[in-house]
Amino acid sequence: MTSQEAKEIAEKWVMDSRGPKCAICSSPLFEDDSYFVFCWNLKRYFETGDFHDCLLGPGPTVLDKRDGRIFEYGSGCATKPVEEFVAEHRLRDERQSLVRRSFPDYDMRKPYRVFIRNIYNSRRLLELLESFELPYVIPEIETDTIWRVPKQYNKKLLRKRLSEPVPIVFGYMGVVGVWSTCTSCLRPRNIVSFARSASRITTKRRRPTIHQRRNTKT
Repeated sequence: MTSQEAKEIAEKWVMDSRGPKCAICSSPLFEDDSYFVFCWNLKRYFETGDFHDCLLGPGPTVLDKRDGRIFEYGSGCATKPVEEFVAEHRLRDERQSLVRRSFPDYDMRKPYRVFIRNIYNSRRLLELLESFELPYVIPEIETDTIWRVPKQYNKKLLRKRLSEPVPIVFGYMGVVGVWSTCTSCLRPRNIVSFARSASRITTKRRRPTIHQRRNTKT
């Protein structure tokens, strides 16, 4: 994909997803053979440079020139040097490639639930899950409003969850958690057992055995 083609795809994406009042910046923040990194905002902001015309929230956006996928990031990433930001995205992309060896359809842009079907090493699995800082939500009702405030699992809660009968289901796990679980489970000493969700195919030998499925709930 050429630089011009990447720019045209980015412009179309902004037009389709953000509307005609928005545009991309005139020059990419970063570009190499793999990525075209751009920012977008209101056209008026690019014309005036006035902060009052600026949308708050958008951060750098990555177009993968190899397959056309687009990855959005928030404004927090805009505070980093662009080289550091790209290096972090590249690492996530590499981890996604590893996860896809077991889950070909895995997409790190989407939320997934994780189904633990069998546990071989509960101590190591507990350490692994604790390092992911997994969230959970307990709905709280106030008058006619339901509040869903995410909280973080601690070791005590994780230990309690792992004592439940399998399969044990955890909510959203990002690419770092999925990657770490897969790489850990591929080591000689396995932690959990694992199956692909779409075809229900289990591996012949003891491989990672985490069952994943997209979380369609909001």
